[in-house]
Amino acid sequence: MPKLRTIVIWIVVFFLFFVLAGFFVVPPLAKHLLIRNLSENLHRDVSINQIKVNPLKLTVAVNGFVVKEKETSEAVLSFEEFFANIQAVSLFKRAIVVSEIRLIKPYVKLIRDEDGSYNFSDLIEKTSEDTSPSEKTSSPIQFSINNITISGGAIDFLDTPEEVFHEITELNLAVPFVSNIKYHVQNFIQPRFSASINGDAFVIEGKTKPFADSLETVFDIDIKDLDLADYIGYVPNRKHFNLLSGSLNLTTKVSYVQYTDKKPSLEATGKMALNDINLADDKKNPLVKVAGVDFEIASVKPLEDLIHLSSMNVRSPDINMRRNKDGTLDIVTITTLLIGTAQQKEATTSTQQIQDKKPISLLIDLWRVSDGKMRFQDFKTQEPVIIEIKNFETEAKNFSLTKGSKADLQFSFLLGKTGKVSGKGMVGLEPLAANMSLDVKGLGINTFQPYFTDKVRVHISSGSVNTSGTLALDRPEGKDITAKYTGKLLINQLHAANK
Repeated sequence: MPKLRTIVIWIVVFFLFFVLAGFFVVPPLAKHLLIRNLSENLHRDVSINQIKVNPLKLTVAVNGFVVKEKETSEAVLSFEEFFANIQAVSLFKRAIVVSEIRLIKPYVKLIRDEDGSYNFSDLIEKTSEDTSPSEKTSSPIQFSINNITISGGAIDFLDTPEEVFHEITELNLAVPFVSNIKYHVQNFIQPRFSASINGDAFVIEGKTKPFADSLETVFDIDIKDLDLADYIGYVPNRKHFNLLSGSLNLTTKVSYVQYTDKKPSLEATGKMALNDINLADDKKNPLVKVAGVDFEIASVKPLEDLIHLSSMNVRSPDINMRRNKDGTLDIVTITTLLIGTAQQKEATTSTQQIQDKKPISLLIDLWRVSDGKMRFQDFKTQEPVIIEIKNFETEAKNFSLTKGSKADLQFSFLLGKTGKVSGKGMVGLEPLAANMSLDVKGLGINTFQPYFTDKVRVHISSGSVNTSGTLALDRPEGKDITAKYTGKLLINQLHAANK
């Protein structure tokens, strides 16, 4: 009995010490250590109003946290309260298990200076210098953090080079769980995100099946009239084009499934529309205008590099292309627009790396282009050439990047003042192959006079070409492309003179 009594007394003493230390000793000590260490490491003044610890409920609350900007009294990071409820099961799981985390009224102030650096760039540089590869690969910390909520958040972003101020207010976020261990708490919150971004309200709501083996989470995303021109300045390597206008509408359902016996799955379905796209070069010369592009998304799986569109409708595209005297084209590919001629070497390396990877699986069931226009100006010839295409209409069925696949394509357009061109047939991209019937009527010859003036000393004042036949393209693997055209050719009202 005396031994049992001694054990009971020690248990009571330990419990009292644990409770008293948790309530009265740990909070001020933690506050002092946090303020000192954070101020030294962040090189900024840090203040904390209060820390509360409840050892009986295993909860921690930090109130009135503020990080001030360098050499000023302005807050660069702050929150009103941080609350965490740690589970006792952490001891048995040998992992950090938290049943709830709350962050109330967080605030972040971001500033981009003229040189492109940010008001936190020194912290990133310090982290990079302090990070060194360890000789031993340590096991990752096991954790399960559940029911994460952020309420009343705000972000101010001052972009000095662009002379733009972005403001995010009323930011609210709910995340059911973030975990790398198999542990489920009994109750989950439903995922949700809402915020006011530059005055526009955004809401994303989701549903989670917490007791299903897959832990499937579904988000409904609805974005209307998002002005893309406000954000184009943050596209990397944007040196040779400007987005003068453009808006995004998006109504989609995003599903994330975390399986127990295979890789997770992320899938998006729904609709997307790009409207009033106006793309110009760095001198604001027009490059591409599009009234709208409408996407019907059957399935997009980023983790599997799979894109399946039920339909893609391009409305009234207007493209301007120029070939300069040195032979360079203003538009070659989207990559040229984004990267620029000064970075072509890097682009080639990047392209090679992409080719080494598994290709993206792209399938478009129905692809339409309506009322298209293109204007091509060629300044490399002795006399400038201007070629215009109008009323461009095309429809492609089962367009795919899959090797060996072919699309059913038909198109028509007006070329120059009198030319009419149409065609239909099967086209494949991998490998390049085509078998199409073509019909050309009233194509003016004098439009192309500058291309053969130096080869044939003849000046053609009038004349047109009519032809109908079959065009076959083929590029066997490892060989050059071959082209064969068979059909009828008729030249009408040709007037030519020696030059």
